[in-house]
Amino acid sequence: KGKNPYKAYCGLYGTPYGVFRLQLKEIRPDGILVIQNMYERGKLEIKSVTTSIESDLIFPSICGGDIIKFGVKSHFYMLISQDPKKRCGYDENYLSTKYPLTYAYLVKFKDVLSKRAIYIKHYFKEIKENGKVVSRIPIAPFYSQYNISEETFLKYRITWNRMASKMSAVVLSSIKTEFGNKLIIPTDPTAFTPTDNKDEAHYLCSILNSEIVNDFISSFSQAGRGFGTPSVMENLAIPKFDSKDKIHIKLSELSENAHNSVKRGSDINDIEKEINEVVKKLWNIKS
Repeated sequence: KGKNPYKAYCGLYGTPYGVFRLQLKEIRPDGILVIQNMYERGKLEIKSVTTSIESDLIFPSICGGDIIKFGVKSHFYMLISQDPKKRCGYDENYLSTKYPLTYAYLVKFKDVLSKRAIYIKHYFKEIKENGKVVSRIPIAPFYSQYNISEETFLKYRITWNRMASKMSAVVLSSIKTEFGNKLIIPTDPTAFTPTDNKDEAHYLCSILNSEIVNDFISSFSQAGRGFGTPSVMENLAIPKFDSKDKIHIKLSELSENAHNSVKRGSDINDIEKEINEVVKKLWNIKS
């Protein structure tokens, strides 16, 4: 227990899922995607739309249920309409000019997007008279999302399901899609720690997937109600990665081996046992 030098963040909150989650139907010869919204996802009744859209703002994405230890079971596609620097939706003039098909798609859902509780909560300004709120006006585009920052787009994100009953972490980076290499984006209910260093990412992933860390987090969390939240992770005293430390490098190598084994469908029990032993050495814990 102690202070964690690594900051954790919540995954992208992009609701309604029926608007922002997409199925890829085909790729036109000009590189434009033909997509259908996953209209049945989520609680809201969303109309089905099949249309053409630019590929630039479409990313492979995962939610918590897609994560296994050192791997990902599946992914879907997500339209990310949020400016990670400004922390609100891309300017409407910019989006409609640079990505007119994307903007036209979003306009089809303007009514439902404008009424979202999260949009009203975070992107409306209260107008007061004599100390009383008389109206609220939007201060960001109607398609603004939440929990997206520049950290979301760093090269490596060590990601886990923050609503699970056990810790299972994976290193997310880029994957090859049918329309080029794209960063894979963690969405709610995940949490992640970002870095641009591959060795550091795998070092952290080994630590998070160890029995010691799972037991520690369990002592602070209740399964399904905030297991492994960013606030809980603040209490985990992970030594800052040192590329000259043999234990750190060993943990990094073990995580990379585990990821490769999971991709092949191979058993990782022996790797996990070794990780647990090396993590004990990291914290000088006697067996």
